[in-house]
Amino acid sequence: MKPWLAVLVWLALLVLVGVEVLLARLPAVRGVVPFVGIGAALLVALTFMRLGSSRGLVPVFALVAAFWLCIMLGLGSLDSFTRHDIPVGMRTEPGMHAD
Repeated sequence: MKPWLAVLVWLALLVLVGVEVLLARLPAVRGVVPFVGIGAALLVALTFMRLGSSRGLVPVFALVAAFWLCIMLGLGSLDSFTRHDIPVGMRTEPGMHAD
């Protein structure tokens, strides 16, 4: 990889971080922030990991890794959706039984 390309990608990543910080502070467009991060990850994968010019099974394994990462993050996010806020140790009146 040419050094000027690495510097150019580094500057683009710095700009993307600035865009992410700016968009994260604006409540109307917070849903766009993950897509900026995905763009930064693709930029790193295509330049520094050289996935754009690789042949054979390397791109296949990269896609499979991204697929499993999406599955694991999805399953991890399900944990917060399935939790219930049930108070513990509710007081009962004397003579009443808690079932």
